[in-house]
Amino acid sequence: MAHGERRVTTERKKPARRAKALTVDNKSKTSKPKAVSLKNQMRSTERMLRKDLPIEVKEVLETKLEGLKKQQEIQNCLSGCGAEDIFAEHENKFFCSFQKLTNLVAAATSGKDLEDPMKT
Repeated sequence: MAHGERRVTTERKKPARRAKALTVDNKSKTSKPKAVSLKNQMRSTERMLRKDLPIEVKEVLETKLEGLKKQQEIQNCLSGCGAEDIFAEHENKFFCSFQKLTNLVAAATSGKDLEDPMKT
């Protein structure tokens, strides 16, 4: 090829695309709707109460809001009490294992038999 001549290119074939694999369409399945949190329900009822609505509707919304607040209090009480018990249980397990470890270390440094501290 001489200097300055153009090289004629032949048409290149485009690479063939792969066919998509057969997959299951997850969107077509009927899934149950997500449960709306109490906090969001309370917010939506409070927003509705701010609007200009008939008195009967406002009364119903207020009773609904009171019920939601009671439900949230119960839920907070149940979750709060359980957390303290779980924390105390973990603390106890940690303390016991720490005591065993310190006993083993003390026994090793004093030269006593290692099985004696486990029995105490």
